Amino acid sequence: GATGRRCDGTTANAVVPTVVPAFGSGTGVADLALGWQSTLVVRAAGATFGCGYNPDNQLGNGNGGVGPDGAKYELLPSPVIGLGAGSGTTDVDTGFAHSLAIAAAPSALGTISAPPMLRPFR
Repeated sequence: GATGRRCDGTTANAVVPTVVPAFGSGTGVADLALGWQSTLVVRAAGATFGCGYNPDNQLGNGNGGVGPDGAKYELLPSPVIGLGAGSGTTDVDTGFAHSLAIAAAPSALGTISAPPMLRPFR
């Protein structure tokens, strides 16, 4: 929609389901979370991406406040810092101004003592 949470590079609303090119057939999407105005996607290998509203860095990409286009949202999927392929991310959730992930591997977000661990992005 208007905040880019469709991950397709637009702010257009859709009234019917549409394929997002970055996550279409054969891309191995393992989990999906739709929040207030943002989306998180986990691929089968654990790589996690976010798009949509991001003023508080709730997408976990380090661009909180202002996105690359000067707006407070990401129109295209942006990698979540520390949750790349091999991170063991299996589940994500997103809310009003936060996001969470369950991941097995240590990441830049903190050291863990025993996997899995719930990791807040913000």
